[in-house]
Amino acid sequence: MITKLKQLINDNSAGQANNPILAALKDLKLNSNDTQFTQQAEISKRLKHFFANDQSKSQFLKQLLVVVGEYLQQEKNFFIKLKMLLLVHIIISSQVARAEFSKMIINTRLIINIKSKDDTENVYGQLCQSYYCYIYKLAAQTTLINEEFNKPQEDLMIYFTLSNQCYIGMSMQHLIERISQDHENNPVMAHLVKFLYFDIQDIYIFILKDVKYLIEKNPSLIGNKQQLLELYKECQSLQTKMLSFYKFNRFFPHFNQIMPPHSIQIKASVLNAIIEEKPLMKQSSIKSGPHEIREPLSVKNSDRKLQEYNRPFSPKQKMH
Repeated sequence: MITKLKQLINDNSAGQANNPILAALKDLKLNSNDTQFTQQAEISKRLKHFFANDQSKSQFLKQLLVVVGEYLQQEKNFFIKLKMLLLVHIIISSQVARAEFSKMIINTRLIINIKSKDDTENVYGQLCQSYYCYIYKLAAQTTLINEEFNKPQEDLMIYFTLSNQCYIGMSMQHLIERISQDHENNPVMAHLVKFLYFDIQDIYIFILKDVKYLIEKNPSLIGNKQQLLELYKECQSLQTKMLSFYKFNRFFPHFNQIMPPHSIQIKASVLNAIIEEKPLMKQSSIKSGPHEIREPLSVKNSDRKLQEYNRPFSPKQKMH
């Protein structure tokens, strides 16, 4: 199968005639080694028929991973590799394929050929490697968050895991800065940064809301108060990094589409009460609304599962 796909990739006419996935990639210009990147709406429209039913969707996702793997093993052609990873990112972020595609990704080992004698291309290779690592972690995170945890302290570890995912994404900034300063004329790089920011912002807000709830409304839920305070410090550190990454986005055309990072503000008296383990004054209940702070992932004596707290990983557009 892999040998056959190699032949199809090297022969565009044969690829179009015999493999609908290769034909779709060609139509979307995802197999051209340049900086252009097709808009997400066009990608969704072109791939829509592959998601007509569960059987067609599963077959498409499996074959797509094989094709992507072949492109990633090619010599050089780093923009094609980035486009393939962007496509995988879009699909894994969609509601219709997130869970199934995530399992496929963590069960498939993709190898990226990053060899090059050119210094700039070496940086592109490192970026491809980092981006794949980020996507793999994103897939693993999706699988993790669909598991059931019964102990509150296990929930806190989820937050630290999610925080680490943010750092992995933001760490790509220094590689992108080394490649080129002309970001406006590089749609591939612009889409990469935009997708990362939407992802990280979703995760970041998710963490902040739960930590704020735990500290202000129900600190007794967590037995390890020191770990809870460490998580609060982690949020402060993450907020600083997020602000820096937000400022980096100003070099790209999508800057007016994104919001600055949220902040977490908790009174010192509340934090001191947790340290001294003093009972907190009961605060008024939160009114329902679009900015309601929901209950955290762990709720004592609750049989609810984590999948009830599904959140959209960016890009937020559905593949249908």
